[in-house]
Amino acid sequence: SYGTPFHTDGLHEWIKTTTPITLTVTDQGACAVDDVTTYYMNTLVDASYCEEPETCVPLHDYEDPGWIKYTGPFFKEEESCHMIEYWSIDALGNRETIKAQCVSVDDTPPETTKSFGEPNCSPERCDSEYWTVNSSTPFTLTATDNKAGVNETYYRYCSGIDNCSDDWNIYSSTFHVTGLEDGEFRLEYYSKDNLGNDEEIKYEIDYLDNTPPVTTITFPPNNTWQSTDFSVHITDDDHCLDTCYYRVHNGTDWTGWMERECNSDVTIDVDGCDPCLKQNITVEAYAKDCLGQI
Repeated sequence: SYGTPFHTDGLHEWIKTTTPITLTVTDQGACAVDDVTTYYMNTLVDASYCEEPETCVPLHDYEDPGWIKYTGPFFKEEESCHMIEYWSIDALGNRETIKAQCVSVDDTPPETTKSFGEPNCSPERCDSEYWTVNSSTPFTLTATDNKAGVNETYYRYCSGIDNCSDDWNIYSSTFHVTGLEDGEFRLEYYSKDNLGNDEEIKYEIDYLDNTPPVTTITFPPNNTWQSTDFSVHITDDDHCLDTCYYRVHNGTDWTGWMERECNSDVTIDVDGCDPCLKQNITVEAYAKDCLGQI
């Protein structure tokens, strides 16, 4: 029998190097003898013996060297598929048929990877150390464990780049980062397998940006008279600008939206816009960031 930690899916069995293995013997028959000796042998075998339990049959005979007299619980010190063969003999020389049991020893934690969907912006695009996301960006955690299997995956996040201290969330499906102010944030995550092997906590620093750009026309002042071509200075403030636009109303019609260089001047052609000489001119401008926020 196995102590803890131990895991089975009903067909396959897994233990750790710290799991005690115990052999318990009872003598059968009308005149059972209490003086019984038990022997065992451990053999590292191919993983197929553990994956296909029907192949786990004894490999050794009574006379083969290597049998160890059982004196108490023992442990397996190496990760592998182990075949444990064992048998007992009483004081009258009655020998039990050799039995075999195959078990996988697993001290390796799961491996968790993180991914996220759109919208997102690369560090190169934003001239930043970190990826830029917002609260509509989906985050996905994928854990793999080829042995005892993944039990749970955990995650948490917090503002800043220092270690988080909030309680862990159990991961069940794609999540979004909400409830934080814009700026750098830290996402931490790890997984645990069915034997309690904990993965080392992983983390990533990203930049949360839920704020659209702020565009301001700084010159000329509102409600001023212009009789010649003039420049309109437009500023755009954002963590990661993408494209900037403006349009002009000549008192009668709007132009279409025209792309402009962010944080720069646009020139209004008064001479080429005859109605403009006698009509109010309205200039509108806006910017879009790399996440598509306007």
